[in-house]
Amino acid sequence: MSRTRSLLPSLLTLALLALYSCESACPVPDSASKPTAQPAAPPAAKPAELPPAAPTAPAIPAPKTTLANAIAVALASAKDTRFFGAEYESGEDRQIYSVALVGGGSLHEIRVDVADGKILGADEEKLDEHKLEIVEGMFQQVAKTTVDQALAAALAQVPGSWAAGAGLTRDGEATRYGVLLVTGEGTKLAIVSAEDAKVLEVRTMAHEDEDEDEDGEEMEMDEGSEGGEEHEKPEAPK
Repeated sequence: MSRTRSLLPSLLTLALLALYSCESACPVPDSASKPTAQPAAPPAAKPAELPPAAPTAPAIPAPKTTLANAIAVALASAKDTRFFGAEYESGEDRQIYSVALVGGGSLHEIRVDVADGKILGADEEKLDEHKLEIVEGMFQQVAKTTVDQALAAALAQVPGSWAAGAGLTRDGEATRYGVLLVTGEGTKLAIVSAEDAKVLEVRTMAHEDEDEDEDGEEMEMDEGSEGGEEHEKPEAPK
């Protein structure tokens, strides 16, 4: 199965970079740029309240094996490691979850079959001191929560969705969980606090968020590789 590897899930990484590129750094307009206050308009008649619509079922059915199950299987297979990232990948012959764990100074990539939850293979790569220092700092900030809690919170926030990716990311000096959700209205990105596993924001990803491959910095597993990664949108499990 043709595929590339990254330390963070690619779609998730790029979406988070796009999410925080302006919101964390763009200047707030000063008072001189604010529009002149206009007289208040009379209050409009309050529309009749309608019952909430039932969530639309995802166009892509949820896999038999959930992302949480795949992460648990991967963690059980690699002792003394901690979760860092995971994503659903679709190849020509099968669909898998690629789970990235860190432990013993190395990155462990565990590939789990979506159909039956069995491990298909694993790779291990030593992390340099700079990357290891970054990752260890992120782990210290998520000591109060687990990825299971982050996944549960994100899924509860978007009923009817399923998780196609999750990973740790930094917002300034804070570490968050990012959870990629597949819904009937498209793909959504949930940002979950590492302090209390509360959902801070849910954003609907635009097409350019998913395809963008040049903005920001990404920690690559394959140091000598060039160019961006190619990832397909999730396909229905066979």
